[in-house]
Amino acid sequence: MRRRNLLSLQQIESELQAPLCLLRRRGLKRLTLMVNRRGQVQISIPWQHSDEFALQFALDNLEWLRKQLEKSKERRAQLEKNQPVLRLGGTVPFLGQEFRLRWISGRTRARAEFADGELRVYCTEVDAELWRKLICRQYEAQARWHIEERVAYWAERMRETYGRISFRAQRTRWGSCTRSGNLSFNWKLMFAPPEVIDYVVIHELAHRQHLDHSPRFWSRVAEFDPYHKEHQDYLKRHQHRVHFLESFSLAMDPIATDPVTVEVENGNLSL
Repeated sequence: MRRRNLLSLQQIESELQAPLCLLRRRGLKRLTLMVNRRGQVQISIPWQHSDEFALQFALDNLEWLRKQLEKSKERRAQLEKNQPVLRLGGTVPFLGQEFRLRWISGRTRARAEFADGELRVYCTEVDAELWRKLICRQYEAQARWHIEERVAYWAERMRETYGRISFRAQRTRWGSCTRSGNLSFNWKLMFAPPEVIDYVVIHELAHRQHLDHSPRFWSRVAEFDPYHKEHQDYLKRHQHRVHFLESFSLAMDPIATDPVTVEVENGNLSL
């Protein structure tokens, strides 16, 4: 088959006014094109195809890509318009309390941690996407520690057994229980007070006897959490408070102090 002269990757990027990423994946049966959430053109390439073949494929579909990029741009503009703003010096919810957001800048490993009423973000720059990843990682780590301990506690109280515990960031549920007893929890639960988190744990463990929401199931929940209706209502009324964990922009609070700088001396952190 005769081909037209290939443009280079940089030339195609120039044509599209968008970055282009080539991904080679094992087990992939067909070459695919997509525009990801960051507005990048992504080409997934099976092992049997060359980069040149993939670039030609992109070249043959330039008009389609332009349309997809325009749609992606519109979607991102709408998201940014409705995007939560996280303020340095402001607060974030954690275990039912408000923790002050603090930036600690310096040459140290990028991370976030809850400590002494603060959510401290250690990194060298104010970058919303990096901060989101660090903060999400910290919420999930706290969830693993806290919720696994509460599952063990309530399983003993309720005399229930369970299998594997996993953590995800579901959009539609706070927890689930499989027929085999594996439990899954939404780590975003860590925004809620401890008693509300306990309700979700009790709810899922109660499914070990009743894999439905029958009166017998709710009777089992009420046996260990008589305020379960209030706790369920809390999650419905306040679930919007963790939307910032999906995407946010950063802003300096006018009254916030300058970021603390951390330097590493002999392998130890110093303020």
